Amino acid sequence: MSILRGAAPLIVSGVLVAVLVVPAADAGGRRTTYAMTDCMHLRTRPSSILFACGDGNYYVDHLTWFRWHRWKAAGFGLFHQNDCRPSCAEGRFHTEWGWLWLRNRDRCTPPGRFVFQHARVLYEGRLLGRHRTAFGHLGCPFL
Repeated sequence: MSILRGAAPLIVSGVLVAVLVVPAADAGGRRTTYAMTDCMHLRTRPSSILFACGDGNYYVDHLTWFRWHRWKAAGFGLFHQNDCRPSCAEGRFHTEWGWLWLRNRDRCTPPGRFVFQHARVLYEGRLLGRHRTAFGHLGCPFL
């Protein structure tokens, strides 16, 4: 009985540490960061991302993710970009493998979830004359 009485403060302090230090479950997507896949849907570790929501002229597919953290993500995939010559309707898509980094999460309301807002790309070769590209404000899903 005296052993239990001496252990009670340790048990209570252990429970308090667990409650205060260990993060709560992902309530409302606060701990998870998503990527917008097609201008309307959010996913973690998507297999493809459409970057040009208005016209579909720039996207990546065959994505393999090496890191997915709430602050940044890193993956590798096949990038497709339309040269829009003489117009985007008559243009030709060019492809190149490359690395993708996502960062700068921001809360989208609705749906009340964090979404990556900045992308940086490094191509293995060149895609329409570029070795790399970066762009920000990927936006929130259209609802």
